Amino acid sequence: MKQPGAIVSVSPAENDDNVSVHAPITIEYNVPVQVTPSSVTLSGPNAAVIATTLRVSDDGKTVTVAPIAEVPAPTKLTLTINEIRTREGAIAEKKTWSWTLPAWLRVEAANQIAGEAALWSSPIVAVGSADKIITTVSNKGLTLAQLDGSLNTWSQMGDPLDIPAAPRPSLAFDKDGALVMAYMAPKGPQLPYEIRVRRWSGSAWEPMGQALDDAAGMCPYACFPVIARARDTGQLFVAYTRPVPGEPGPETLVVKTFADGQWKQVGSVVSDSSQGARYLALVIADSGVPFVLYTSEGDTKGTWVKKLSQDGSWATVGSTPNLPNENPAYNNSLALDASGNPAVLGCYGGKYQLRRFDGNQWVGGGENSRAGCGTYESFLASNGSGRLFAFWSSSGVVQAADVTNANWQLLDPTPSSGNLRAGSLTVGPTGIPVIGWAEDNKTIRVRRLNR
Repeated sequence: MKQPGAIVSVSPAENDDNVSVHAPITIEYNVPVQVTPSSVTLSGPNAAVIATTLRVSDDGKTVTVAPIAEVPAPTKLTLTINEIRTREGAIAEKKTWSWTLPAWLRVEAANQIAGEAALWSSPIVAVGSADKIITTVSNKGLTLAQLDGSLNTWSQMGDPLDIPAAPRPSLAFDKDGALVMAYMAPKGPQLPYEIRVRRWSGSAWEPMGQALDDAAGMCPYACFPVIARARDTGQLFVAYTRPVPGEPGPETLVVKTFADGQWKQVGSVVSDSSQGARYLALVIADSGVPFVLYTSEGDTKGTWVKKLSQDGSWATVGSTPNLPNENPAYNNSLALDASGNPAVLGCYGGKYQLRRFDGNQWVGGGENSRAGCGTYESFLASNGSGRLFAFWSSSGVVQAADVTNANWQLLDPTPSSGNLRAGSLTVGPTGIPVIGWAEDNKTIRVRRLNR
C-alpha cells in the first residue's frame, strides 16, 4: 500500500506578516516526493505568477521554492501546491497559503531589557558585523543591548552605566569590530559634564583612554559628543564642545583622535568661542578626512560644515547650507554622497529638505512633501556605495526615505500608533538601513529595511 504524502511543515508560516525577502520557501513532507516545474505556483498581488525554480533535498522530503528574480517588498505572496507526488506515485497533500514581505522587518521591542519604565531619550541604533543590531535603552541609567540573529531576543551588554540623566550617546565600531561608545556624564554633583569613551570587551565596558575632562561644560541637551570611524584606516574620531573657563555653555568645538593610548586633538579648533557650536554631526571620508557639522548661535549664526585641511586648519565647505533669511536648523544631520561630497538633512521652510554640496556650492537635493518638522533630530546615512537614506519624525509619526535623488522615495516604516519620536538611523556593513524610535516615551521600536 502506498503511503500518503502528508505535509509536516511549511515556511514561511501561514499569514506571517514579517517575512524577509531572503527567507527560504520550503515544504516538508513525511515521505520522499518528486516534483515537476508545474508542481507549485507562486503568485503576488492580483494573482500575478512569479517564476520559480524547485529543488528537492537529498532525502527527498523537503521541497525548496526559489523565485528566479528577487521579489521586492512590500508585497503579499501566495504559494499553491498544484500536484506533488510521492516517489511511490501517490498524490501528496495539497495546500495554499500566503504571507507578507513588509517594507521594514520588525525587530522585537528592546523593552524586554528595560521594562516599561519611561524612557529618557530615543534609542541609538548601531549595526556591526554579521548585521548584529545594538540599541541603547535609557531609563534606569544607560543600558545597551544586542540582538541575536533571530530578530526576537535581546541580551543586555554589561551593567547599566549610572547616569542621573541620559544624555544622548554616540556609537561606532573599532577596526576589530568592538563597539565603542562616547557619552556625557557629570564629574560629580552640580559639576560640569565630561566626555567618556568606553569600549565593549565582550563582558564589560572598559575605559578607552582617560575621560576628556575639559569637555561639554553645562550643556547636556544640545552638545552631545559624536564618534565615528574611518572606513579604510579604522581611525576613531570624537567631536565635542568645551566651555570657555568661567563661562557656562558650549563655546569651542574640537575633534580628537585616539592614538598611542590617548585622545589627541586633530588640527586646530573647529570653531572658536564667538560661534557657540551646538548640535554636532561627524562623518569620516574613506580617506580618513573628517567632516564636522554644527549649528552656530554666536556671531556667525547658521549651519556650518567644515573639513580638515592638510595644514591642520578646518576649512568651511562652501558657505552655510542655510537658504537666505532662514534660521539655523537645529535637527541637522550629515553624510557623504557617492562623490565624497557632504550632504545635510534639516528642517528648512517648515519641512525636511536636503542640501548637497556639488563641489562649488550648496544646492537643493529634494524635500519631503509633508509639511512639518519634529522637535527632535533628523538622520541621514550613506550605505557606502552612494545611496543616501533619511529618517525623521514629523507630526507624531516617523518617516524614512531613499534621498539619493531629488525625487525622494518614501520608505514607509509602518509605525504603531502613538506619540512617535525618531531616534536614529544607521547603515550596517551590508548596506541595509536600520531605524529606531521611541513610542509614547515607553516603548522602543527597531526596524530593518527588507532588502
